[in-house]
Amino acid sequence: MKKLTALFLAAATLFTLAASAYAEENTAEDYMPSQSIETELETAQTDIDFLSAAPDAQPQVSDEPDFIDGGNEEDGFITDNLPVAVLYLCASGPHAPYAFGHAWICIKNISDREITVGTETVEPGKMISAGLHHDGGMHFNDEMKDYDGKMVSAKSTYLFEDDLSKAENEILKDRWSWYELFAHNCTNFATAVWKATTGKGYAVFCFPFIVQLQMAFGGTEKIEIINDN
Repeated sequence: MKKLTALFLAAATLFTLAASAYAEENTAEDYMPSQSIETELETAQTDIDFLSAAPDAQPQVSDEPDFIDGGNEEDGFITDNLPVAVLYLCASGPHAPYAFGHAWICIKNISDREITVGTETVEPGKMISAGLHHDGGMHFNDEMKDYDGKMVSAKSTYLFEDDLSKAENEILKDRWSWYELFAHNCTNFATAVWKATTGKGYAVFCFPFIVQLQMAFGGTEKIEIINDN
């Protein structure tokens, strides 16, 4: 009986020692990095070494602007996204010779070259006006003389090349070759040019102060008319 018990204890001891060794082996394997992780680390290190040795392989960032002010196509610069002028929608109360007030548009050249609007050549920094009048329809620059040195209310927007063409096309339309006091007057003309260029229209009813009030709701600025043409 004693021999049987001794054999049983010996077998149990061997089984326990074997189980402990197996558990320690598995635990060690759990903390060892897998082959795929080691491979990924080696690949990443290789990439870093390559980029360090070959800086030309890294992305290049350009600091050059999209356009250069004052350039033109002959210089190889892109200037399509530069405004060339400012369009002003102007309005005033009674002022000689406009007993009921007046509305008109002004165009100021803000480029470094001449621009043309119909028959008018506009030098850099200069401004012209266009308005509808009872004596012959659309006239250029009457307002520049009539309001010379005066401050007037205005809305403004930048004109790019395409916008300037839109404004010019509307100014030169045949329908502005005549004038009618109540339904085809200065306010109809000025707001039509503004809408053709900006897409924004105004309710027009007879007198300029109707448009002037609508302009005031969105905020206006004061510009000085200087007749230096």
